[in-house]
Amino acid sequence: DEFIFDVQGHYVDPSGKWLDQVPQFARPFAGMPKADCELGEDQAGRGYLECLGPDEFVKDVFLDSDTDLMVLSFVPSTRESEPVTIEAADAVRRIVERLEGTHRLLLHGRVNPNQPGDLEGMDELAQKWGVSAWKTYTQYGPGGKGYFLSDEVGTRFIERARKLGVKVICVHKGLPFGKQSYEHSQCSDIGVVAKRFPDVKFLIYH
Repeated sequence: DEFIFDVQGHYVDPSGKWLDQVPQFARPFAGMPKADCELGEDQAGRGYLECLGPDEFVKDVFLDSDTDLMVLSFVPSTRESEPVTIEAADAVRRIVERLEGTHRLLLHGRVNPNQPGDLEGMDELAQKWGVSAWKTYTQYGPGGKGYFLSDEVGTRFIERARKLGVKVICVHKGLPFGKQSYEHSQCSDIGVVAKRFPDVKFLIYH
């Protein structure tokens, strides 16, 4: 009888354009335990990605588990290298809505405000795709250098979120992506911005 809300779910697009940027010999995500299922058994090469794809995602989360509501999230990337695009995510959201006629899948909008185009893209994510929150990785950025939510880059991001009326910001913290990003994996900036922007909710992962 409990309400179960999974605040961060992932899948990958097994045939997405992101694979064009992956070397042919590479096997992305192959080491994950989930990359082994009946759906991928009869397929060669990168067929195992089907086990991490949208069909298996919907089955595992919305048919075979007790999850009531989930947020589909995104990984740190450029728009061109996203393992799941906002268009693909929206298509899965519509599939889930048809299952029982209920709104059980919410979407994050991926924003890395320290890389070109992401701040400007927030308008489309909010207005066209109806994202429920923003997902950012403060450890991620051009050249492997991240940012702080409390610096000029982070402040512009938060102010744009407020302007667009989507005032929930989900932040990957704690797990750094390397020595260069370590400082940005710490939470020294969270209290600063929470006090500065009391109308914004900050959800911190990890």
